[in-house]
Amino acid sequence: ESSVERLVKQITTFMSDISDVFKIEVVRAVKGLCLTYPAKYKVLMSFLSTNLREDGSADFKTEIVDALVLIIALVPAAKE
Repeated sequence: ESSVERLVKQITTFMSDISDVFKIEVVRAVKGLCLTYPAKYKVLMSFLSTNLREDGSADFKTEIVDALVLIIALVPAAKE
């Protein structure tokens, strides 16, 4: 759990260099991380919302929105 923030920083550095197919997989992995470590929801939701503002396909954006909605639904503290 302590390495989640470090991992997100590393992922952020290469997100612009990978294809949307891989970006979607990263979003799915981040969603899984958030459900596994709900205490880290702020860092992970920040990562997702930042990527929502970046360039990407409609599928990529949809995956991010779906992940954010799921996190808000399943992590009570994320509703604030």
